[in-house]
Amino acid sequence: MTDYREQQRKRADVDALKLKTGSNVWLMRRGATLANDAAETALFSKTLWGGVLSTGNLLMLEQHISYLNNSGVNRTFTFKFKYGSTTLFTDAAVYGTSANYRFFIYRIKLIASGATNSQLMTVERVVGTELFLTTTLFAGVATSAEDSTTDLAVSMTWQHSAAAATVTVEERLTLANFVGAVS
Repeated sequence: MTDYREQQRKRADVDALKLKTGSNVWLMRRGATLANDAAETALFSKTLWGGVLSTGNLLMLEQHISYLNNSGVNRTFTFKFKYGSTTLFTDAAVYGTSANYRFFIYRIKLIASGATNSQLMTVERVVGTELFLTTTLFAGVATSAEDSTTDLAVSMTWQHSAAAATVTVEERLTLANFVGAVS
């Protein structure tokens, strides 16, 4: 019989879940904040064990972010999606100062395409305020040649153009869904 405390620890420690080939596992995280800092910071990072993204397997990530620039000047923030040592997607945007939050959702699909060292990725971005929403599906796909038979990190990073206590990026929710062999 498994110790009850051990079961509770496993349930609480979402980041320690193992993604196994053929499984359909949701990981959920929330709560990371980037404020008063101009360094590139990973608001989400997960190591995929070797073989998880084998041929035909799909990883779907969705990150919900709130952004506040109440600094009095326009600021640039940069979002990046990385797989292993490859930055597959970069989105840099300038936003004017506002006392209202802006909301971002990034939906990323990463699939091993034909071989363990060939990946394709698509990104969809939803941007909005309390009054307005717009969706952008970025044309085309990015490719990488990472060896998915080894352990590789997947990360979503954010960076402000300048540190300011009145500029904040807050991770509201990050979901990860692994889908075994997609045909």
